[in-house]
Amino acid sequence: MNDATTQPLPATAAVCRAELCTAPSSDGGPRWLLWIATLATAAFLVAFIGRWFPLGVPGQWHWGRLDAWDPPITSWPALLPAACFAAGLVAWVHWTLSRVEQGSRRFFTLAIVGVILLGAGFQLFLEITAPIGLRKWGLLYYGFRETARHDFSGPHDVLRRHAQQVATIGPSHASANPVGWIFTYRSLMTFYESHPGVAEMIWRREPQEIAWILRELGGVGGVSAADHATITTVAFGSRFLALLLPLPIAWLVAQRSGRAAAVAAAAFSLLIPVASLLAPNVDTVYPTIATMIWALSYYSVRNGSWPAAGAASVLVGAGMLFSLCFVVAGALAALMVVLCARQGSRPTAASVAAACTGCLLPLAAIAVCGHRFWETWQVNLAKNHEFNLYSGCSYAIWVGVNLLELAVALGIPATVLLAARAIEALCSVRSRRLVDPLLAAWLAIIALLDLAGVNIGEVARLWLFLMPVGAVLAIEPLRWGAQNARGLVVCLLLLQAAECTVLSRELLLVSPWPAHSTLQAYLDKGNGQWATLRRLTEDEFRRRRESKSN
Repeated sequence: MNDATTQPLPATAAVCRAELCTAPSSDGGPRWLLWIATLATAAFLVAFIGRWFPLGVPGQWHWGRLDAWDPPITSWPALLPAACFAAGLVAWVHWTLSRVEQGSRRFFTLAIVGVILLGAGFQLFLEITAPIGLRKWGLLYYGFRETARHDFSGPHDVLRRHAQQVATIGPSHASANPVGWIFTYRSLMTFYESHPGVAEMIWRREPQEIAWILRELGGVGGVSAADHATITTVAFGSRFLALLLPLPIAWLVAQRSGRAAAVAAAAFSLLIPVASLLAPNVDTVYPTIATMIWALSYYSVRNGSWPAAGAASVLVGAGMLFSLCFVVAGALAALMVVLCARQGSRPTAASVAAACTGCLLPLAAIAVCGHRFWETWQVNLAKNHEFNLYSGCSYAIWVGVNLLELAVALGIPATVLLAARAIEALCSVRSRRLVDPLLAAWLAIIALLDLAGVNIGEVARLWLFLMPVGAVLAIEPLRWGAQNARGLVVCLLLLQAAECTVLSRELLLVSPWPAHSTLQAYLDKGNGQWATLRRLTEDEFRRRRESKSN
């Protein structure tokens, strides 16, 4: 396998490439890192299975896990189909790594498609065999869909009254996020109401688990066929977009480190433990779009392409209509470009102009349609602040807990490799030409988010859009021309898959019934004000259940 990339690299990229190739060696240089990753993963899994690993901060916020009040934990034999897909993915990557660098572009494309299919099979079988299976997909009944159904009469009404309406509800996904998802739900509902035949066709073909949970949640009145079709459409669309993540990952890494690294990074991106746990939550869609923004930005600065810069900027603007995390995604792209410019790869004037104006196009388009997005953003920021204010989470302790949660969500093996690379980068920070711009930008953004305290708890969900690039930065430094490179990748992929499997057995980050031991609720004080988020006592839980039944 050739250690050089198949395409000539600019001078600065060549420097970064040289740095990546000098860390490990063919005589087993990074084996000590593999041993550390193996021991750390084994220790975590033992602690998790033994229920010794904390899932947050008691009394403030922590993820619920299965107990006597919840569905049974998945038996190990039920996870065999997912294990088979994981083994197939690892075998496929091992086989393609020795051929992809010298192979044709068609073979490289085939390698990535194989990674997507096998990785998708692994994730989907984990979801199917999880304790509540695909019933969690029906949770799209809540939040965005419910607000779109009960608070707005149509798509145009969403655009006109969004900020005023969501300001009256408590901190939630619906009130803490821009107009995009509610507009999507309301538009789909309107379409299916106008085309009942199409809605019924989808309703009859949706997974039975989704239909079952919607009947449970809908009660006597049930849920309309249009709502069934809307939820099913969004669920499958979200999963489809999320599973396309290896495409921008492969393009980004192929530009930086060659095709072999791109195949390994694509596989790693589908083995991030929190991705299948959160699916089909809307947060699982953001990594694909965010990574495409960074891949376009990297291509633009390395090749002086103003269309790529403009396309990245347009994606940032469109993304900001769905989640404010794309402000962070745009900031990371801008910081990476600035660091590349300091190393000699300066963007062209046309690229800078395209990057500055592209994001305004989708915002101007939706403003013309009558939506005042700046008012919605003010409400979103206020609701996020309200959540942090009343959640009872203390700043100091979560500065450390956030990073620990990020390590578990990203994967212990990937975290070990990433930490080693970060330490090496910090040691060479005085030589700016040896610092990878993407690594420096990613670490800076993580540090700023953590120290700013804007995300206290739920980092596994809120920082998911940053995790695939973290996995990329972890796997890239391997010396792809070394004889032991394929063996190292196989071991690391198996460790990541093992963590995914163990967490999926009994950890429900998306559940139709919160674990009884961690049940929490906002208490309505009237006038749009909400009391502190706190644990319900047994008496409160009993009273609320009896009141609901009466």
